[in-house]
Amino acid sequence: MTSIRTVSAKSDASYKAAQLGCLRNKGLSVDLIGIEGDAEHVAYAQEAMAANGFLEDEFRIIHGVAAPEKGVALFPVVENAGASWGSEPILNATATQIREATASGHYQQISAFPLSEIVRGEPVDLLHIDIQGGEADFIDAAVADLNRFVRYIVIGTHSRQIEGRIMGTLLSQGWKIEMERPAIIGLPDGRPQILVDGVQGWRNTALR
Repeated sequence: MTSIRTVSAKSDASYKAAQLGCLRNKGLSVDLIGIEGDAEHVAYAQEAMAANGFLEDEFRIIHGVAAPEKGVALFPVVENAGASWGSEPILNATATQIREATASGHYQQISAFPLSEIVRGEPVDLLHIDIQGGEADFIDAAVADLNRFVRYIVIGTHSRQIEGRIMGTLLSQGWKIEMERPAIIGLPDGRPQILVDGVQGWRNTALR
């Protein structure tokens, strides 16, 4: 699933989250946000929220992709959305790429949103990033917004190179790593192939 999920605490202890219904069991009000590039997955998410008892004013599912800047992205057209959760968008496409990709029928144009717009300028307690290989690029480009809005990040990683880049970026910004499990790889024909995604957990020491 190409998505970005946020949990944000307001001064009145209201939370923003995606797929974290357990917060309600602790007596906290919830405001869930998710962003998804596939329209059918958006519908699945909305159905899941309703099935788990969330009210319409407790969640917001955005059809689009997370990106460093507002704009247009190309997103793969998937025949069976229920069987595919790893689609990767093309960001910052040129006019020629957009024209050719759209004409091929394999891609659709969707909106791309920066983090500041997704969270509407409010602080975020937890941001979950799983962008199918684009996580390091996103963090590099959006680090100013991360520093400003996000208290904690959980990142799904998709290569050892990506993991190293993320560490370099966030450590240089004063973030503290509190959880780390590298991606598990196989070596078919002597080349690394991801078998299990990695995960990193980071705390923003400058944002309380």
